[in-house]
Amino acid sequence: MTMSSAALGATALAGTWGWLALFGLTDRLSLGSAALAVAYFATAFRLARRFAFYDKPRPRAWVLTLACATPLGPFGALRAASLAAAGTLADQSVHFTTDPLSHAATVMFVAFLVSDTVYGLAHYPSQFELVAGWVHHAVYLVFFALCLRWRMSAAVALAYPLELTTIVLALGHIHPPLRSDWLFGGLFLALRLGYHGAMLRIYVAMRAPPVTLWPFMAAVMVLHVHWFAGWARGMWRRHAPAGEGAHAQRATAKRS
Repeated sequence: MTMSSAALGATALAGTWGWLALFGLTDRLSLGSAALAVAYFATAFRLARRFAFYDKPRPRAWVLTLACATPLGPFGALRAASLAAAGTLADQSVHFTTDPLSHAATVMFVAFLVSDTVYGLAHYPSQFELVAGWVHHAVYLVFFALCLRWRMSAAVALAYPLELTTIVLALGHIHPPLRSDWLFGGLFLALRLGYHGAMLRIYVAMRAPPVTLWPFMAAVMVLHVHWFAGWARGMWRRHAPAGEGAHAQRATAKRS
C-alpha cells in the first residue's frame, strides 16, 4: 500500500473527523484539536525518515506511539499530582467533567489511534497485529469517543500517567541502546499496577457515578498483571544464576 505523505495525512484527518462526527463531536475545539494532532503525527513520522532506524519496520512502528505518549504522559502525571496535592484526587466531581486541555488531549489520542492505523497499513503492516493493533485501537476509539461525548475527558486525563511507561518502551524499540528493562519494569510496577490500582479503588468506592467505569478499569488491570508477570519471567530467565534460567525456560516451554 503506497500513498504520499500528503495523502496519508489527509486520510488520517478525514478518518479522525469522521469518527468524531459519528459521536456528535463537531465543535470547533474537537475538530481543531484533531487537525493539530494529525499534523503533529504526520510531522513526527516525516522527521523519522531521516534516521537509520526508519529502514526497519519494527522501530518505525513505534514512532507515532512515542510521539503520542511524550506529551500525554507528563500532562497526565502533572494533572494527577496537582489533584493529589490538593487532596481532591478521590473527589468524584473532578473526574466526571471536562476542560479544554483534557478534551484536546483526548482528541489527540483519538487522532493517534486513527493515524497509527492509516500509517500502519501503509508503512508497517507486518507490525500491525490483530490484538495489539485492530482490537486495541477499535476498543479505545469507541471508549475515548464516548468519554468525549459524555464530557468526562478529565477522567481520561488521569489515565495518561500510564503513558510514561510507553515512552520508555518505545525508545527502547526505536533505539536499542536506550532500552532499560529495569526502568520500564519499575515504572510499570509503580504506574500500571500501583497507580492504576489506586485509581481503580477510587472508582469502585464512588457512589452512583454518572458512568460506571470500574469494570473497564478492572479488565485493564488484569491485562497489566498478565504483562508484568511476563516481564518478570523474562527478567528471571535473563538474570537468573547459571542453570536456573535455563530450567525456567524449559518449564515455560513445557507449559506452552
